[in-house]
Amino acid sequence: MVEQLWASQSFIERMDIIFDPAVFAERAMLLNLAVARPQDLPPVIMGDDQIADFVFKLNGRWHAKIYRLIS
Repeated sequence: MVEQLWASQSFIERMDIIFDPAVFAERAMLLNLAVARPQDLPPVIMGDDQIADFVFKLNGRWHAKIYRLIS
């Protein structure tokens, strides 16, 4: 589903998604926590089981491993 959402974005929307973390530090911090350090996420942020499952599946992808290595 994430791939479908990404494919549906226009070029300008994709650039906005890519460069927003530089402008919105809180968003970048959440991305870092959700992918690089999920064990540090407070349980209250995780929400219900469906959101938690999505985050853990996202962390299992190859690009998440590269992001953790770089971070």
